[in-house]
Amino acid sequence: MCLNSGGLSGLLGWGNVELSNGDQCGAYVLQLAFLFEDGIIDEVPTKIIDRAVLTYDEAEGPLCPLLAELSTPCWSSGSGAPEFKPDGCVVVRIPAWDWPHVVPPPGLIPYTTAPLGPTVRRLGPREWDVTEPYAWQNIQSSVPLGGGTPGYGFLLSGAPSLDELTGDDNTVCTSSITNIHLQVTYTVPAEGEPGPLVK
Repeated sequence: MCLNSGGLSGLLGWGNVELSNGDQCGAYVLQLAFLFEDGIIDEVPTKIIDRAVLTYDEAEGPLCPLLAELSTPCWSSGSGAPEFKPDGCVVVRIPAWDWPHVVPPPGLIPYTTAPLGPTVRRLGPREWDVTEPYAWQNIQSSVPLGGGTPGYGFLLSGAPSLDELTGDDNTVCTSSITNIHLQVTYTVPAEGEPGPLVK
């Protein structure tokens, strides 16, 4: 079953910027939190989530004016020269903040980390195995007995954290993200067979 994010898209990624005279510098990370409409799959009362794969399309952002006097390509090297980004500019994370119901504090949305949260596994530059977080969020018995934080939907974010960016060059990795989809494969147990197992 393929679920879509309702046509969400955005300019996402990260960047450093420094003027040649060193008077101005900065860094940024761009994020997008989102949920999938699960109406059809929710109509199946007992199911085992076999696999959930999140995919999206990615292209270089159209314009990245980072400081008043400097505009760089949205995919650039530290010198500010154009640079192809074959692995893309974003990663998939799981928001730890209940952003659908509570406005997040200023700054970036916090995200879960193992072992307290479900794991996400990269399959390719724009393909992510999100089976564990999807199951944790949608089937209560999938959360481990010891507990854990299932998170709230998904988060596309620039790969480095803001603390890892120094603003000491002009590396930019900012992409236009479109066509966000989630492909979910599930099994309906035969009558009398056990339902989802606790991991």
